[in-house]
Amino acid sequence: MRVLWISPGFAANENDTSCIPPLQLLALELKNMGVDLNIVTLAYPYTPNPYTWNSISIKPAYGRNRIKLRWINWIKAYRCALKLYSEKKFDIIHSFWLGPSWLIGKFLSKTLSIPHVTTLMGQDVLKTNLYLYLLKSRDVSRMISVSPYQESIFKQTTGLKPPHIIEWGINKTEDLNEVMPKNIDIMGCGSLIPLKNWFSWINIVSQIIDQDQNIKAVIIGDGPEKKYIQEYIHSKGKSGNIQLAGPLSRSEVLATMSRSKVFLHTSKYESYAFVIAEASAMGCAIVSTPVGIAVKYGDTALNEQEIYKLVLKRLKNNSGSKKVDISKIEDTANKYLELYQYQIANYSSIDW
Repeated sequence: MRVLWISPGFAANENDTSCIPPLQLLALELKNMGVDLNIVTLAYPYTPNPYTWNSISIKPAYGRNRIKLRWINWIKAYRCALKLYSEKKFDIIHSFWLGPSWLIGKFLSKTLSIPHVTTLMGQDVLKTNLYLYLLKSRDVSRMISVSPYQESIFKQTTGLKPPHIIEWGINKTEDLNEVMPKNIDIMGCGSLIPLKNWFSWINIVSQIIDQDQNIKAVIIGDGPEKKYIQEYIHSKGKSGNIQLAGPLSRSEVLATMSRSKVFLHTSKYESYAFVIAEASAMGCAIVSTPVGIAVKYGDTALNEQEIYKLVLKRLKNNSGSKKVDISKIEDTANKYLELYQYQIANYSSIDW
């Protein structure tokens, strides 16, 4: 089976482990299952030069990332896909995010008369996504949610329900296989952006530090709010307790998780929150706002005071991760492969 992926971005090289980790894991697993995978990217990496990643062909359409000129990248991606198809036909198109990737996949599907599926990935299901206004009900029949939570948000936004939910899975080799010394009390990880609600995270952790001055906390990530977050930590007088570790490689993130007691997540929205599954696999107790898969993996609450109580309880009880069946990437890949096969076998150009 030959499959074309269209994504805003993908890893620039084998060392770029922080760029959409679940996509990287899925790509490797599908390749190991014998799928001939080709990937076209729209915005990242910042190069127009084709390259291979773990023997998978990547064709970047990068050229113009300024908002008013991004359409040039989209046209390049469309033409690149046509060229790939002329060299060796692919059986199905898989786009990620309900945005330009989806629109390009939709037109390619019509042009080439092959099936097209789309995975809803993040904020693309929220009302702020203008591409939602281009949706037709038959488009939704070929869309995949990554969690029941994301599915419910999409239904609230559009009144429509995608027929498939396929959760991301972790690599089985990354599941906790040894007990590490838990010398970090509270950990957070993610982009330093308003959506992640880091000021609430700091408020909660600051309350806990007021109860115990020996509390050690760490935030892993980078982003536009870094300066303001650092200043807020300083204003709270907690610079000695809360460390901003900056961006780390995925292996370093997992190692830090394995040394952490509680993974605290205060995001305002998540479609899945892959870091929660990773943290749970590394033995962290999960405390979070009720977004993505948080309800499945840990304790959740909406307001700061309730979250503070949950974190305090976890620390006092010294309890580890909730005993759940953590999804594995092999399961994710098998479900996508089954979906590919079904769509190929039942495709009709009339449905476009």
